[in-house]
Amino acid sequence: MTSRWLIIGASGFIGSHLFARIGPSMALGTCYATPVAGTRPFTPGVMKVADLIRDQGRFSHAFVLHGMTRLDPCAADRARSDEVNVLGTQRLLEELFEQGIKPVFTSSDMVFDGRKGNYLETDPVGPLATYGEQKVRIETFLRESGREHLVLRLPKVYSKTPGTQTLFDEWLGAIDRGDLIRLAQDQRFCPVAVEDLVVALEAAARLDLSGTYHCGGPETLTRLQMFQHLRNALERRFGPLEGLRMAVCGINDFPFLEPRPIDISMDSGRFRQATGLTMGRVETMAHHFVQSLQRP
Repeated sequence: MTSRWLIIGASGFIGSHLFARIGPSMALGTCYATPVAGTRPFTPGVMKVADLIRDQGRFSHAFVLHGMTRLDPCAADRARSDEVNVLGTQRLLEELFEQGIKPVFTSSDMVFDGRKGNYLETDPVGPLATYGEQKVRIETFLRESGREHLVLRLPKVYSKTPGTQTLFDEWLGAIDRGDLIRLAQDQRFCPVAVEDLVVALEAAARLDLSGTYHCGGPETLTRLQMFQHLRNALERRFGPLEGLRMAVCGINDFPFLEPRPIDISMDSGRFRQATGLTMGRVETMAHHFVQSLQRP
């Protein structure tokens, strides 16, 4: 029988897109709080992988996409986020190793302190936020395990599809309501569209990559620059945005519980070379987003 893949966290934003792309014939997806058709309920670190895959055939890879992903809640409830993002994930990874399944763990650009920018995979980590620290702990666990694994460090993920409640959707809703949009002009990162990301995740598993790779978009931008691409696309199609209210600020002008790193841009050249994939640029994705809108 052909090997299949596990998607742990197929009810989440990235996981649901990946499961939709791969399909149930190739993957077994799990859900936690949000049921998704075709997936199985599963709580990592509590329920057993052996029970999940019993009578399901052989699995070669597992995409580990579950967890608490919002930064302030991770800091506000350190005990709970440690249990989910670190201790539960470690138990899950140990079970995957026991079953001969290679984990594909999605880490984050938040593992860096943001002082340097254009980070390579070999650069030292130094997270400022609890969430980034938790990712580093799992990266270290995997590295010290001596077992085959893949770590993919991801940047901010958005979507070119309306209705997904990511950055473009949030900004469009604020424009329609006449809300003031505060845009950080200093934090730099390499955003990637989820539609491109799931292609990259699939390619990484099919190529059986191992080690650590950066998996970001092809350009370094701020939120202000991303918004300008969306604004330009909207005005090309619908004309001037009457009543637009925006204010430029710094990322740490927001009342976060922990400071945010400034330049967390990553060099993803190693991943591009290994896969032959190039992610779409934000200007192109903004155009797709606007062309997909159904407006009166």
